[in-house]
Parts: sequence; C-alpha cells; structure tokens
Amino acid sequence: MVSMILGDINRLINRESRNFDFFNGFELYNDLRKFIDKIKNIQFLILGNNKFYKILLKIGNTIKIALKQNKNLYNNVRQ
Repeated sequence: MVSMILGDINRLINRESRNFDFFNGFELYNDLRKFIDKIKNIQFLILGNNKFYKILLKIGNTIKIALKQNKNLYNNVRQ
C-alpha cells in the first residue's frame, strides 16, 4: 500500500508534457483532487500504523491547502 501511494506521488510530481494541447496544471489539479479521495478511502486501512497514518494525513492536508490556494486559477482556466 505504501508503494502504491508513493508511486502516485512520484507520478504527480514528475508529470511532464510537451504537448501544447495539454494544460499540465489543469490536469495536475484534477489528479490531486482524485489523490485526496484515494487517501480518504485508504485511511481506515492503516489506522493500526499510527506513524504512516500521520504522514498520510500530513500529505493530504498539504495537498488540500495547495488546491484551495489555486482554486480560483483553476476555475478561471476551466471556463
């Protein structure tokens, strides 16, 4: 499970595109929202591992803050 989450994070961080029809930030924002949902769905599975649970919460909260800070830009681009 840890490797799955780390793989997702690594993929999101290293996203790159040279296709000008693809707006990387817009897709990243959507993927981060999906990742937050994934975190919520697996949190109950790791309640016994307190250290990993705390790390997962911290990652999720950091992403939520970044999404909130960029929501207006995302909405402007989406229109």
